[in-house]
Amino acid sequence: LLTNENYNYIIYNCNAIQNDLMDMARHGNVRAIDYGLSRMTQNDNRKGDILFPGFGTNGKDLVVDICIANACCKSYTPLSCDTQGHAMSILEKRENDKYLMAYNNVGVEFKPLAMEMHGLTSDTFKNIFQETSSYRSE
Repeated sequence: LLTNENYNYIIYNCNAIQNDLMDMARHGNVRAIDYGLSRMTQNDNRKGDILFPGFGTNGKDLVVDICIANACCKSYTPLSCDTQGHAMSILEKRENDKYLMAYNNVGVEFKPLAMEMHGLTSDTFKNIFQETSSYRSE
């Protein structure tokens, strides 16, 4: 059951990670925009967390969405016990189902940046974090 307390905890952590990723982008001289993203796709109140202009494949714009799964959630527990990253994989799929087509339709690349609450982090998230923190524009 997702209580208000749990929801607020997840939102707080997501916002903290978003702020850290924005700071890393600034450190690496990467443009990063975290506002106005809902105007990029159809008006359905869905939006990613950060836009990296020109940072996607072949210079496309890239939108990322940060998502945090709780592997102990009742719906994940049966398989999370046996498969490391199960909850994170399910969450990545949900994020792709939610955003991928909408952003592709407007010519923007999308990537979910998924984590599990206990610290497991997706390879996609690690790569974006590393690229934004070490990129230096000419």
